[in-house]
Amino acid sequence: LLAGILIAAAAMTAALEPAASSRPSIIEPLEGAPDFRVEAPSDRAAVSSLGVRVVISVTNFTLDLENYGRDPIPGHGHLHYYVDGLFAGTAWTEAFSIGPFTPGSHRIDVGLRNNDHTFLDPDVSRSFSVVGVEPTINVNASAPSVKEREPLIISWSVTGFVLDAPGIGNAPEQGRGHVHLDVDGSNYAAIAADSITITDLPKGNHTIRVSLHNNDHTPLSPDVADAVVVEITPGPPRTEAPLDLSVAYGTAAAILIGTATIVAFALRRKRRGDGAGQR
Repeated sequence: LLAGILIAAAAMTAALEPAASSRPSIIEPLEGAPDFRVEAPSDRAAVSSLGVRVVISVTNFTLDLENYGRDPIPGHGHLHYYVDGLFAGTAWTEAFSIGPFTPGSHRIDVGLRNNDHTFLDPDVSRSFSVVGVEPTINVNASAPSVKEREPLIISWSVTGFVLDAPGIGNAPEQGRGHVHLDVDGSNYAAIAADSITITDLPKGNHTIRVSLHNNDHTPLSPDVADAVVVEITPGPPRTEAPLDLSVAYGTAAAILIGTATIVAFALRRKRRGDGAGQR
């Protein structure tokens, strides 16, 4: 009787236990203690008051968007950011933009958190400072006056803003973008560089304006721009390469000879045909 009871209990236990395929998977934590390093910006770096991209590299920890806000999983979670002690956002990627800032020094704190936003044990956090700088641009010309078709170099220096060529046309990101260059009110170029060479302006005075724009080509608000006026003076007359008449005459002669040969050949065939018909 006792043996029968034990067999029945074992059978009930097996029936109640979920199949292996339906059991929740066990996620093993990565070996070693979770940690991270701040790659950019450097401590006490000057950054745009509009915002800054913080880049970190994580080790022995998985940034886990899928389980964000859910129960803790060892070695999984996300990041919490604070600016001057105030919560600034969460991130599950190694690059995150925060801001804006008022001009001046600010402390940024970054920490690893579990999926449910609780601190790791022990806590893993880093702190660094940045100096917010308002965006400015200063435009210069290589010369106030140049002749037609001569190179005119327009250059500019930018502070408090990152010129980001890969970002052109993408979604806006605080403190990053490119410049628009306008000539006499018309758009000439949109680039993420610090200079451009122009050779195609007509004679006269021209106003060249360079302004800061977001990745999506929208201007900063308020507008940040500078301009220069340059004069284009008459250049030397264009010189045409002399025509090589020997080549032209040679070509014409070849065409005439070829035409004459074809006509002669055709007449000869016609005469032969006429003679055969008379026979």
